[in-house]
Amino acid sequence: MTPSEYIGAQIVAFMGLVIILQNFFSIQFPTNLIAAAILLEGGKRLLFLLRKNKMKQRMVEQLPEICRTLANATRSGMTLTQGINMVAQESAEPARSEFRRLAQEISLGIDFNTALKAVEKRLESREFQLFVATLLIQKKAGGNLYSVLEEMGQTLEDRKILLQEIKTMTAEQRYVSYMVPVLPIFLVLMMNNVIDGFIDPLFSGVGIILLLFFLGGTVLTFILVRKVTNIRV
Repeated sequence: MTPSEYIGAQIVAFMGLVIILQNFFSIQFPTNLIAAAILLEGGKRLLFLLRKNKMKQRMVEQLPEICRTLANATRSGMTLTQGINMVAQESAEPARSEFRRLAQEISLGIDFNTALKAVEKRLESREFQLFVATLLIQKKAGGNLYSVLEEMGQTLEDRKILLQEIKTMTAEQRYVSYMVPVLPIFLVLMMNNVIDGFIDPLFSGVGIILLLFFLGGTVLTFILVRKVTNIRV
């Protein structure tokens, strides 16, 4: 998507939200403009966060295969840099783009440690931090890199299976954590559509305090449910 298309999509989404809030939820000007702007900004940030987390998750899922590819490359007599080039050629996205960029930076003369640390900083993953630390230690201290990478690949594969089982077992609770903040807000907006001025008292002196308590409690509930279902392995 080009910058002009992105800006155009934002304008269309903003106008659509304004119309929906006014026609379906009876939120009048200028409150509908403020609410639409907040919803649009929150939606953009949420979408970016979801896509970023999805990319990191896919990268972590590819790590076992990356370890095996590098292990096979080193066992066949290739250098670590040649193994990285092989990963860049044979892996799927997003590993292909990241390792292609890593290989290009190394070929341009950037220090191996610096280039690898840059990838680690972009991904911000515990699994990738372990992967980077292993490569740097083995490159500095020497040793049987093949066996280390092979064992790491198997360990990461077992960990991926365990995480998938945990994700399946906590799926219902995670959906509840999304429903808790959305359902009350939706019901309030629907009641405002049925009863004119239903939410007007919320913008008075006492109403603002109650509204803040409601929003704070909703956010706190969401965070607590997510904390309970976020089992770290």
